[in-house]
Amino acid sequence: MVYFGILEMMADEFDVHNPGVYDVSLKKVCKYLQLSRQKTVKILAFFDQKAKINHKKNIGFLVNLAGDRIIIKCPKFKALADDYTRKILNKKSG
Repeated sequence: MVYFGILEMMADEFDVHNPGVYDVSLKKVCKYLQLSRQKTVKILAFFDQKAKINHKKNIGFLVNLAGDRIIIKCPKFKALADDYTRKILNKKSG
């Protein structure tokens, strides 16, 4: 539930200038997922650990917890963009 919830949040606030990176407050994530701060941090740390183990496969997402902010990096998210977004990304990259 948390994995797909995070992906949904990333999709809602997709940034064409910085695809695959999502900077959000921990409070917002906890409220959206309806989980405690402690449980959310523990689950996100698990995701980060799995992504680091499987970094060559480019799966999962890396999580950087800095105070009350979370920076989530999901390189594969850019590849999963729809056609319209892909066209915009191609224009931006030249």
